[in-house]
Amino acid sequence: MVIKASSANEIRTLVAALGGDDEVARDAAIARLAVIGGRAVDALGRAYEDAADPTTRIAVLRALESIGDGRTIAVARRALGERGDVAVAATSALRSLLDSPHIPTGTDALDALVATALDAAAERRLRLAAFDALHDMPGAVRARVAEALASDPDPRLKSRALELPRAAAAAESVWQDALEGRLPDDPATLRAAAQTRAPSTALGALQKMIDAIRLREGSASRAARGG
Repeated sequence: MVIKASSANEIRTLVAALGGDDEVARDAAIARLAVIGGRAVDALGRAYEDAADPTTRIAVLRALESIGDGRTIAVARRALGERGDVAVAATSALRSLLDSPHIPTGTDALDALVATALDAAAERRLRLAAFDALHDMPGAVRARVAEALASDPDPRLKSRALELPRAAAAAESVWQDALEGRLPDDPATLRAAAQTRAPSTALGALQKMIDAIRLREGSASRAARGG
């Protein structure tokens, strides 16, 4: 990819800000790099290699996470071996790639997260972060990882894995009730259940739930007006 001199200068300035002491400037640089997108990825990769401190490396990973480019995989894999906060930041960068339209990228990100979650030699918090990064994956994927972790010698990981079936059952109950017109009091509960269940639900059933939601909203609006 050919980058104009003016753009290259801007990228260099923004990448340099990632290693500065000004947190506001660092966050602003990450936001601007997200807008620049793929043109900044190679420079960010070099910055990660050159960085001597964890703060800069984490900032680089945050910038790569916001861009969502497949080249992030190589940097994130190296970061997973760094331990500590840098490795945890790598799980977030990989999570951003799970729904990549480029199937090999999504597959590589998934493989890296699953391998980390199941790596008994890795730090506990890193394994938990990798497992949590799989939260929005299809239930079958999470279930396979949870099944493997259910026999893990680490009690925290085992406990987290055993929580998954209970949480899934609770979300399924909320969803089925909503499809029958019985809505939960907290809309966030329904939104969370809808993320994984709506795509596979028949349109007719979804319409019935939408009608129930509109009816509730109408009743609430009339009550607010005193009518």
